[in-house]
Amino acid sequence: MTMTTAWLAALCTLFPAFLVPAFASFRGNSARRVVAGQAAGYLMTFILAAATFVFDQGAFLDLALALAVVNLLMALMLEHWL
Repeated sequence: MTMTTAWLAALCTLFPAFLVPAFASFRGNSARRVVAGQAAGYLMTFILAAATFVFDQGAFLDLALALAVVNLLMALMLEHWL
């Protein structure tokens, strides 16, 4: 198995795991939605990092790092308010 195929398998495995918290972020009380949104954001970070190696595009890693920083700042802000 080539390295690209392994990264593509990881990408295909992570995407359904992303869908669970993404859909959960639309249901429940506000605390559950915040936690589900944070989980979906971090899983999307991993998906974008895997896509960097599958498609050989460095821009995906830049997006993943920017998303991780924004997600961390949102978590700190929401922790302060909730």
